[in-house]
Amino acid sequence: MRLTEELEGDLEALRRLETHVRRETEAVRLDPGNLSALYALSAHLHRLYGCIEDAAYRVSVHINGEIPVGGGSHKPGVFTSSRPQAGNS
Repeated sequence: MRLTEELEGDLEALRRLETHVRRETEAVRLDPGNLSALYALSAHLHRLYGCIEDAAYRVSVHINGEIPVGGGSHKPGVFTSSRPQAGNS
């Protein structure tokens, strides 16, 4: 899959999350004591951050040719690179 195709999915997720964040921000503005709205806003902001982080990771992998080793999350992780590293022959 090409980078631009992968990023399209990330952008769509960001658009959906933006809708939730705007709605929940308005709910908190109208009723700052509404803990349910605050929790929902917090959860969606964390998801938004994660989505941005994932998109940045995809671009970094595309640029650097890094591939995560060990199958889990990319954070924190050990990476191998298809590009030679400075100082390594």
